[in-house]
Amino acid sequence: MRTKALLLTAAIGAAGIATSMAQVYSVNAVGYVNVSIPIVGNPAYAILANPLNGTNNNIATVLPSVPSGTQLLRFNTVTGTFSDAETFYGLPGLAWDPGTADLNPGEAFFLALDPAVAPNPTTVTFVGEVPQGNLTNPVPTGYSLRSSMVPQSGGLQTVLGFSPVSGDQVFQWNNTLTPPSYDIYTYYGLPGLLWDPVEPTLQVGQGAFIFNASGSAYTWGRSFTVN
Repeated sequence: MRTKALLLTAAIGAAGIATSMAQVYSVNAVGYVNVSIPIVGNPAYAILANPLNGTNNNIATVLPSVPSGTQLLRFNTVTGTFSDAETFYGLPGLAWDPGTADLNPGEAFFLALDPAVAPNPTTVTFVGEVPQGNLTNPVPTGYSLRSSMVPQSGGLQTVLGFSPVSGDQVFQWNNTLTPPSYDIYTYYGLPGLLWDPVEPTLQVGQGAFIFNASGSAYTWGRSFTVN
């Protein structure tokens, strides 16, 4: 419970930048993505996102093997709190408990790694098919954990197709700060249609908190093909 409260408080009030880096390997529309997570803090946090579609997107399919004791937390946009954590138990059975979460492209989540067990850095691998076509990623009002629906890195607006409204904010996790926290980026619609301090950039497999200031849900749309 303390972990959830800490993350929620940080999401609303602190600053930082995500440090996970990714490499993409793909043949046609099928491939895999490696995301490297430096182990800083106890636990060591990262905001990740599944950038590929597997045979299904259940947590056991998307993340079949991570260090024992790893926890995964998703943000409930209705209650404004973190849902009950999924926990990976290395032995026996290499299983997630409760194992019910689905990790779909476009959604993001916190991964919490135990520094006593996780190698530094820890590599998380996603395997599956690149989402293609006309893609829609719903962004509810207020705070939500979101990511690009496709395995592409770049500026959130100029490359990844996010269309902000004035007052929107992006919170990127930064585990190089002491203590680890967030960098906050704010979009000002007028004058100049500017991000402050700069336009945020997402790496492949990386997510962030988005604060939708419009007062109503909107869609982060992409038309994407690998051809």
